[in-house]
This record gives sequence, structure tokens and C-alpha cells, in this order.
Amino acid sequence: MGHKTQAPRSAVKSADNTVVDLPYDIDIRNACALRDRLVALLNDGVPALLMDMTATRFCDCAGIRVLVQVGQYAETLRTPVCVALPADGPARRVADLTGLSRDLQVATGTAAAECRLRTTPTPAQL
Repeated sequence: MGHKTQAPRSAVKSADNTVVDLPYDIDIRNACALRDRLVALLNDGVPALLMDMTATRFCDCAGIRVLVQVGQYAETLRTPVCVALPADGPARRVADLTGLSRDLQVATGTAAAECRLRTTPTPAQL
């Protein structure tokens, strides 16, 4: 947490989804900016959103709240969302302790998250 964080680090769009590399640290200082950027991507009409937390070292309750809010907004847009978590570490522990998987699809690693998004019905299939 000793360095300046950005929200998000990058976003890569493809025909199937948009992968957003979330910041190394997600906390009250950058949570609103992160939410605004993710909502803007959803408003642009991405087919699916993969929020990549595999490099995230720290995430507080403000960060978890943003992920849930973005997931709820994506649901209203009928846009599939998945959070890629590391196998272990602080970000995974916070996600597990807060029950993030009750509110959002989560997977260990980006490959598993992309697989999960591919098997999620698109709005046209619903």
C-alpha cells in the first residue's frame, strides 16, 4: 500500500470479453475510481467482463463493495461477469471471508475465469 495505485491497470477488449487488470491495492482511496471505470466499460457494451485480481495484493471492504456493485450493475445489463482470483494470498482470503462468490462468479486464475464466462449464457440465450 506504499505506492500510488491506479484503477484499473489495463483493460484488454476482445470479441468474447474484456479483461480488466485490477490494481495491486484496492481500498477506499481508489474504489470509487475503479467503480467508475468498470461501469464505463459496461456502458460501452462489452460482451462479458473479467475482473482480474490475480496480481492484487490487498483489497479492503470498499474494494469488495465495488466489485459487488459492478456485478449487480452488470446483471441489470445482462452482461456476464467473473472475478479471477489468485489461488492464495490476501486478496483471495478477503474474497473468501466476505463471501464474494455468493454475489459474483469467481474462479481461480484467468484461464478458469475465461472458461466460466464462455459457459455463461449471453443475453441472447436467456
